[in-house]
Amino acid sequence: RERRAARCLLLVLRASRVFGHGDTVWARNVTSGPPDPSCHDGSVDTTTFRATDGFPHTALVGVTGPERTLAVQGDPRAVLPLASVTKPLTAWGALVAVDRGLVDLDEPAGPAGATVRNLLDHTSGLPMEGEGPLKAPGERRIYSNAGFDALAAHIADAVGMEFADWMLREVTLPLGMDRTDVTGRPSAAAASASALA
Repeated sequence: RERRAARCLLLVLRASRVFGHGDTVWARNVTSGPPDPSCHDGSVDTTTFRATDGFPHTALVGVTGPERTLAVQGDPRAVLPLASVTKPLTAWGALVAVDRGLVDLDEPAGPAGATVRNLLDHTSGLPMEGEGPLKAPGERRIYSNAGFDALAAHIADAVGMEFADWMLREVTLPLGMDRTDVTGRPSAAAASASALA
């Protein structure tokens, strides 16, 4: 069940980055209609979905059934950067530490006056990049890579290991995301090959 949830999470994360809100990945196939769930010969349809027809960036889209992948667009073995979609993974790692009682959402973290909660919800006052706060904690929401990097450093100190090791042990491996690399910057540098391959 966790592995299936991870596959869905990975596809949703990729879809949100690639298509934004409102577009549908499950659009009718441009060339041959929707994938046929009655096909049980083990083959996977490689296609172009209407939602990505002419899309200028590398993308992977997949449609999975309960037992197998039905159709893909893109190379499922390619390792793709997750960019800012890294943040939900980092947040998950932080919330695992909260759940285990190793960190509290309201404990001080990041710039003076900020908490773990502020770092998670982008209200720490930290800028997109850089160290000095632009606003007082809680005053304004500022999308912040710096805040997520500070969050990861705080979690690493609290759990007594490198953040990448924590993520591997507590997030990616338990979810079957063994093709996801979280050794880079916690705010924006994860990379992943598809769970479809």
